[in-house]
Amino acid sequence: MRQFLEDVTGLSIYPMLSLVLFFAVFGFMLFLVFTMDKKKIERIKQLPLQDDYEVDPQLLTPEARKEQLEEDDASNATDSEDEGKQS
Repeated sequence: MRQFLEDVTGLSIYPMLSLVLFFAVFGFMLFLVFTMDKKKIERIKQLPLQDDYEVDPQLLTPEARKEQLEEDDASNATDSEDEGKQS
């Protein structure tokens, strides 16, 4: 099989193209990382530690969106009851 691949002409360009493509993508990613805004890096760094981060509703599945709405309604109802008791 290897000898067959070595005998086919024009295949020697693909390994070189793969290497060039790899380094181009790798270099671009390094450029993006090193030029990224420091505030954005801090915000991203803190995401795993936050309990109350906001989720974009557009990104949720319909089931998850429904659950979130139910949770919001339940928390709003308890907040309203708490305010009524304090008055």
